[in-house]
Amino acid sequence: MQISISKNDLLDGINTVIKAVDNSNRYVNSLYECLLIDASSNKIRFVANNEEIGIETVVEGKIIKNGKIAIAAHFLQDTIRNIPDGEINIYTDDNLVVTIKSGSIEYNINGKDGDSFNDLAPIKREEKLVINELILKNMITKTIFSISESNANKVLSGESFIVRNGNLCIKGIDGNRVSVRNQKVDDASLDKEIVIPGKSLKEIIKLIGSDPEKNITLYFMPSHLAFEYDETLIVVRLIDGKFINIDNFFIKDYETKATFNRTELVNSLERTLPLIREDKKPVIIDINKDVFEVKLVTNYGSYYDKLFISTEGINIKIALNPKFLLDALKAIDDDEVSLFFMSQKNPCFIRDENDSYIYIVMPVNINL
Repeated sequence: MQISISKNDLLDGINTVIKAVDNSNRYVNSLYECLLIDASSNKIRFVANNEEIGIETVVEGKIIKNGKIAIAAHFLQDTIRNIPDGEINIYTDDNLVVTIKSGSIEYNINGKDGDSFNDLAPIKREEKLVINELILKNMITKTIFSISESNANKVLSGESFIVRNGNLCIKGIDGNRVSVRNQKVDDASLDKEIVIPGKSLKEIIKLIGSDPEKNITLYFMPSHLAFEYDETLIVVRLIDGKFINIDNFFIKDYETKATFNRTELVNSLERTLPLIREDKKPVIIDINKDVFEVKLVTNYGSYYDKLFISTEGINIKIALNPKFLLDALKAIDDDEVSLFFMSQKNPCFIRDENDSYIYIVMPVNINL
């Protein structure tokens, strides 16, 4: 194999696929730590693949001699970073030695047989969903903080994607809170319900763009979901299992509704954080007519704030985790939002009229 490629294009390709390189000790000196440079056809493909996520991207360059080679990904990344800008030539010999040459600089490193690399499986493109990349990125970003960090329930370490009746619903839950985003989509016939690992989604939102004019295509397969945009393909292994049914949470009844300026409440709750630290004490929310009081007492001191809001229903006092409430409020773009309460022992809801977003925070069980 012999190719010629600019440093910037080379680094862009490496940086895209390297997120699928396994860095754990399980695969020391294995192909899982490598990326594949495939110039066996009329394009240059960079591929990385582990057990959970695989990424392929096409890189601009000149193919002088066809072939493929697997190279230790992070070693290659560090090597290319230190080469001056300009054209870089990469070629291999029959002993799988890779020569990287730029001007007077020359590296000779050991590669691995490209034919032994675990390339991406062929993608089935029959069942697909096309969605704007900015919308999808926002939906994931504004729900993924609710997934569980514990390995006790693998399903809760992922997010539920449900496509049904022309609607995409993304849900995350960790036992203490729920985040839901809904978005109308063009395909009303597609009916799919899957669970995607949160770890993979965190890498995906780093890769996909934020262009409101560009779309991304999702391909649904029995055990995988593929994301395709521009010249990049990401394939994710799904979590095998049924997501928790949280539809019963979405009740419309409430005893108290509090409508307020979102920024004012965010600022007030953020002022409680220095007092909490390792105490993890909840804030006490006391709603009395059109007054919203925030109270906190910890080993470091106390905090009090009073906001003037619009309320409906009965007075209520409830204990909530301020960080969970803040995460939800910061994920909302509306200037004015409403909190809904049933009682001090029932969840607190934040939602808009169309249920395009629903955030649920469970109360903290303490004596008030």
